[in-house]
Amino acid sequence: MENDVPESLNELSSPPRPQLAFRIGVVGHRPNRLHIAETEILQDRLEDIVTAIRSSVEHHHVTHREMYDEGLPVIRALTPLAEGVDRLFANAALAGGCQLAAVLPFARKEYQKDFCGEHSLEEQSLATFEDLLGKADGIFELDGKRGAESYAYHVAGDVILNQSDVLIVVWDGIRKNKRGGTEQTLDDALEREVPVIWIDAQMPHHWKLITSVLQIQDAAGQGERAELKSSDDNVVITEKVERLLNLPQYDSGPSHSDCSEKLLEAFYRETRPEWHWGICWQWFRDLIAKGRLVPPSPKVQSFEEQLREEGDWGQVNEHPVERSIASLRPFFAWPDQLASLYADGYRSAFVAAYFLAAFSVAMALGAVGLHLKPHSVGELIFAGLELLMIVTILFLVIRGRRASWHRRWLDYRLLAEMIRHQRLVSHLGGQRVTPNVPDHLGSYGDPGASWMAWYSRAVERWLGLPTAVVDRDYLARSLEDQLSLLESQFAFHEINHIRSERIEHRLHLLEMLVLGLTLVCCLQHLAQGIWHDWPQLAPGYTLIFFCGFFPALGAALAGISNQAEFRRVSQRSRSMRDRLSQDIDLMKSLLARLDSTESLRQLSPDIARAADSAAQTMVNEVLDWRVIFQDQPLKAV
Repeated sequence: MENDVPESLNELSSPPRPQLAFRIGVVGHRPNRLHIAETEILQDRLEDIVTAIRSSVEHHHVTHREMYDEGLPVIRALTPLAEGVDRLFANAALAGGCQLAAVLPFARKEYQKDFCGEHSLEEQSLATFEDLLGKADGIFELDGKRGAESYAYHVAGDVILNQSDVLIVVWDGIRKNKRGGTEQTLDDALEREVPVIWIDAQMPHHWKLITSVLQIQDAAGQGERAELKSSDDNVVITEKVERLLNLPQYDSGPSHSDCSEKLLEAFYRETRPEWHWGICWQWFRDLIAKGRLVPPSPKVQSFEEQLREEGDWGQVNEHPVERSIASLRPFFAWPDQLASLYADGYRSAFVAAYFLAAFSVAMALGAVGLHLKPHSVGELIFAGLELLMIVTILFLVIRGRRASWHRRWLDYRLLAEMIRHQRLVSHLGGQRVTPNVPDHLGSYGDPGASWMAWYSRAVERWLGLPTAVVDRDYLARSLEDQLSLLESQFAFHEINHIRSERIEHRLHLLEMLVLGLTLVCCLQHLAQGIWHDWPQLAPGYTLIFFCGFFPALGAALAGISNQAEFRRVSQRSRSMRDRLSQDIDLMKSLLARLDSTESLRQLSPDIARAADSAAQTMVNEVLDWRVIFQDQPLKAV
């Protein structure tokens, strides 16, 4: 199930491409509800569907090879290997060349009890279970508890649902409202809009792609089972698989006029520059926030190496949690570091443009301020400098717009956050990333139908579940990593809140200062003109210079403050800091519950939900932040 990150990924000169993978989950009846089924025909139906899906995935790979890694496509079949449908599906998947991924509701030794003695519903059940388990490429053993079997089966079904691109449901259409069974997983799948292929558990085992349980109940109640689609009609499956794997045709946001294919190709063509010119922003930010200049290094470090040094994404070792995190590291490092580079470039461009605009006014008034003769060499020099500054502003704006610094920064930042989401939930079988903006912000585009969402989902498919035993040690490692990540994000937002608030305040003071100086110069100039005996602090032509330059400088400072949205960024970081504080407290309480021996309740779903909630909060924050900055492209001042 889990895919180890090749060492070569750490040496890539461009963003990594995920290997094509597709996941099929199954839920269905045990032998006691298959008495009206024909096992051989049912197995044939399952094999037909698996074969149709595999053929569709392979065809997609042939026609879209440039979107993926060079490896062959992987079809992953997820099943708990319970008696009945689960094992029929496992055999069908193995016959169809799929990788088998076993999701066990209990630890292996505990789960074996379901297939022994009076609990067994099949002959040689335990031997069959062990044989299939031995053929599995990965085994994910959950921490279910006896006494709460229904809940344990529900959690296993939920993990399978979270990990499935298509869910096969073998059901007789008769509702018994049993918790943790086929019906509940089916209902959850339909609610989450996961594609469901329903196979009738009754003869002759026709199947149908459904979007509502009513389609099953109506067919069963009206005797229309014979009108369901035949397994020979594979066109439906092919179309569904293509829709799931294809890129969305267009990004509809105001900055996304290009089709997704071009945007993805542009991402794949990215390279790590050796030097980064966009340090003007860092100089300005540190000078205003800290009151001193801390020259940053213009040399760009290896993206993956930088994450290793920060200690935030770990090293590959023997523990499955760390291995899962390390597998995601290159997929996070590239969009994360590229987003930072493009953000610095975009911000450096508008900081430079605003200051150059102010100083171009100074150049225009320079000859007047120095009382130079018209058409003298000095005046021509000032005119030439003014022209150079204006041309530089135009160059920065045109270059930034043509290279899409603004759009790439926003896209890559969102992609990085979606990969960060996977880091928190992937090794727990948590829910998929769903980056959706509210309807009233629909004009800003749908990130859930973007190339970023496609790439994140492709990485999610490739990664799969780790081979792991979800015991106390595993959950403790997971919680410790979640705490570490949330605390680092808390620290970032705390620093960002204080720094942005300080910069906004100090820029406001500087604006007031230069306007005050303008007022002083204007009053001095008026006083010298009205009262000839008024002390002359500076010649009139010098005062004219400052009366023109100071307002231009104040406008530049106000423009930078407005473009960078320091006030709103500060407020959002403060809100995120407070929200993350709550998530951290929740993680600590879960860790305390884990350390106690008084509770035998299954903790993995609680931890997965907490991780998903925290991760979704961070993704939503970036979506809101993205909306703010989409309205702030580079402008020629």
